[in-house]
Amino acid sequence: MKEKKEPKHKKDPGTEPVADDRVDAQTDVGEETMPDDRKDSGTAELDACRNQLYRLQADFDNYRKRMIKEQSGTYQRAVDSIAKPLLDVVDDLERAIRAARDVSADKGLLSGVEMIHRRLLNVLEKEGILPMQCIGEPFDPDCHEAVQRISTPGQPENIVLAETQRGYRRDDRVIRAAKVVVSAREEEID
Repeated sequence: MKEKKEPKHKKDPGTEPVADDRVDAQTDVGEETMPDDRKDSGTAELDACRNQLYRLQADFDNYRKRMIKEQSGTYQRAVDSIAKPLLDVVDDLERAIRAARDVSADKGLLSGVEMIHRRLLNVLEKEGILPMQCIGEPFDPDCHEAVQRISTPGQPENIVLAETQRGYRRDDRVIRAAKVVVSAREEEID
C-alpha cells in the first residue's frame, strides 16, 4: 500500500492570518483620514469643473439665443422680400378698382377685383404688414418720400396733405415709404 503524503505546507488552524486594525484603518480611506492638501486640491478641482460647466451652459444659452435671433431675422427678410413685389400688385388692384368705379364697369367684375384686393391685404396683415396712415401727420423722412410740396395758407408746414403711393410697415420697420405731398410756406414755393 501506498503511503499518504502529507502536504509540505500543512496549515495549522491557529496560524490563520489575523486582521490587523492598522491595515483596516488605512484601507478605509475617507475624508477624515485624507490629508488637508488633498482635500483642498479636490475641492479646487471640483470648483474648476463647476465653473467650466457654468461657462459651457452660458455659452450654449448664448448660442441658442443667437440662432433664434438669426432665424427670426432670416424669416423677416424673406417675408419682406416677398411683400415688396406684392405691394405693387396691391397698388395695381387699387388703380383697377378706381378705374372700374369711374367708368361704371360691370359690378360683378368690380366686386371680384375688390375681393382679391381684400384677400391680398388680409394675407399681408397676417404677416404683420400694415398700411401707414400718413395724411395729416407731420412729414417724417424715415417713413415718407416727398414727391411734391404745395403752399397751403393756414396750414402748418411739413404736414402730409396727400398720398400718391401708400406706405407699409411691419412692426416698427418701414417696408415701403409712402410717397406724399407735403405742405410748405408760400415763400419756399416761389
